[in-house]
Amino acid sequence: MDPAGNSDEILIEAILGLGEPLVSGNLSPDAYSVNRQDLKIVRRGLVTQPWLLTRNGNRSGSREILIPKSRQNMQKLSDKQAIALAEMGLRLENHYGRPQDVEWAVVGDRLNIVQSRPITTTQAPDASSNEGLETLNALVSRASASPGIVAGTVRIINDAAQVDQVLKGDIIVTEMTTPDFVPAMKRAAAIVTDRGGRTCHAAIVSREMGLPCIVVTIDGTTKLRDIPVATVDSGAGEVYGGDHQTKLVPQVIEIPIQRVAAMCVDGVGLLRVEFMIAQLGEYPRSMLESGRA
Repeated sequence: MDPAGNSDEILIEAILGLGEPLVSGNLSPDAYSVNRQDLKIVRRGLVTQPWLLTRNGNRSGSREILIPKSRQNMQKLSDKQAIALAEMGLRLENHYGRPQDVEWAVVGDRLNIVQSRPITTTQAPDASSNEGLETLNALVSRASASPGIVAGTVRIINDAAQVDQVLKGDIIVTEMTTPDFVPAMKRAAAIVTDRGGRTCHAAIVSREMGLPCIVVTIDGTTKLRDIPVATVDSGAGEVYGGDHQTKLVPQVIEIPIQRVAAMCVDGVGLLRVEFMIAQLGEYPRSMLESGRA
């Protein structure tokens, strides 16, 4: 299913080459939305891909290679392949009894399933109303990765070393996020990235934190550079200049801990080590080096 909230659709993201750049956000993927009832493609979002990651020949590791310009805009999956993947996704969902996050690879004509695990961060479409924003011209318009509407100070972050500049309530605008961004993301009101897809690090962590997030804006860091304050409507995938929260219909804000407490769960199935380190406030290696277990 679409982890950003559309339960009627299956989301498929694809890049050429190995999948690590998709997960990290270094490359933006093609996105295919398939209706789960009739298995028809309802949307295609095709993205230019300038390079790919591949095996490093007979040696260990991997290497980046440039893609010829004639192939950079090619559709990563054929419609037939996308529909076959959607069918496989439904089979896995029926087998495990709940929506699945599936990693896969196509080699030649063969579809390989690499991993399947339950989706842990689904979100319903944002319940808040964007009435009052409809007449505004969006500075940025792209893919919603985690719904929500919020206004705040725009904070352009060009490198993970600058994350200490992020203050509580800021909107982080960056090319992509890494685990080093997590402490800053805890202070932020929203995330906007140039690259990545709805299954990259920024998107997944934003959904876990309940942060509004828009990905693959392509030039968000450029278009928002001189904008001091902005309003993010990530449900619509749009960013507007200025603070327009007063135009929004009032909404009831749900405290995340209340949402978690209401869940019917037996235990914790996934821990994110970067969250744990951020909570410690000190890197574990320095604790070990100082003689603490």
